Amino acid sequence: FTSWNEPDADRRRATLGEVVTADVRFRDAHGDVYGVDELVSHVGAALRFMPGITLEARGKLRRAHDVALVDWVAVGPDGTAALQGTNVVHFAADGRIREVVGVA
Repeated sequence: FTSWNEPDADRRRATLGEVVTADVRFRDAHGDVYGVDELVSHVGAALRFMPGITLEARGKLRRAHDVALVDWVAVGPDGTAALQGTNVVHFAADGRIREVVGVA
């Protein structure tokens, strides 16, 4: 979530690079991207088209083996929930994220 709220592409790439695999896949209603560079751009587009929105994890992370469910909310500048959903996260053997499917 830190990376999704980071406006600077270089810092976003650095934080993502620590937690995702090089060939990470991210899918949501607005895209289907592969690799860190495409993910950095996808997040940048979200920040550009939803100014003032921040993403926050909500509730307890639920994990079984290499899959986790993470609930999230997109909070508007006034503090209200603009959108909410769940991410299905798949982990690589080394514990880094290899795939995320965001469902809103």
